[in-house]
Amino acid sequence: MGLFFRRIVKGISNVIKWFPIIWNDRDWDDTYLHVLLHKKIESMYNYLTDDELTYGVHHKNHIRKLLICKLLIERILDQGYLERALTPYRRKYGTSEIIRKITDDRWIMFYSGKRGDLYSRCSDHSYFMEQQDYNMLHKILAKYSSYWWD
Repeated sequence: MGLFFRRIVKGISNVIKWFPIIWNDRDWDDTYLHVLLHKKIESMYNYLTDDELTYGVHHKNHIRKLLICKLLIERILDQGYLERALTPYRRKYGTSEIIRKITDDRWIMFYSGKRGDLYSRCSDHSYFMEQQDYNMLHKILAKYSSYWWD
């Protein structure tokens, strides 16, 4: 009877823990996939690094990879790639604000020449950094997630 009661208590605590995440989940955006994954990774990390809860001896490298995944997901969810990539642009021009003009069918940037080229390079770099984080996250999950258990 004790095991059954513990399973009921754990199930109810899981429902309470996951309720806000599930309640806010939406099917149209990959952001929610990463919110769910972040919650799970964070929960696993907290469990596996708590010496009072876990029984196994976990290799520090595997726990470190779990933490890296957690941090990568946080960076992906933050979506600050363009802001970080615009540092050279801000140093040279003092602002990252882009002035645009509406035409009949699309937006056109006023900037051209060297200023527009630098902004484009920064924008391309932000995309590269984001893809790099996604790739690293997926590689670590594929290679190490089977080690994250107790």
